Amino acid sequence: MFNVARIVFFLFAALLLTGGIAGFMEKQSVPSLAAGVVCGGLSLAGALMLPTRPTLALSLGIAAAVLAAGGMIPRMIKAENKVWPSGTVVVASVVTLIVGGAALAAARGAANTPPAGVGP
Repeated sequence: MFNVARIVFFLFAALLLTGGIAGFMEKQSVPSLAAGVVCGGLSLAGALMLPTRPTLALSLGIAAAVLAAGGMIPRMIKAENKVWPSGTVVVASVVTLIVGGAALAAARGAANTPPAGVGP
């Protein structure tokens, strides 16, 4: 599950960083650039840290998805038929939340499982 989460976090980071840069290049939108760099950076940090600090890494990736979705859902509602960037980021955020949440649940379940041969 961690390998899937790591790939999803890398892809999500690439989407957010690319979108933030594109928003800045097209419309000189500093908020788009800042949001893309911050949220993309969180997701990238989560992907890079996953092998060594899984709980923290998954939390960072999930936080990036929540922040990105929180910023884009109002835009998606306002711009009814626009798929890019708001619709794409919201869908990618939901996928990242599901995968990250499942991996976090698996990590916590593994942490609470006693070693083989121990227990009742």
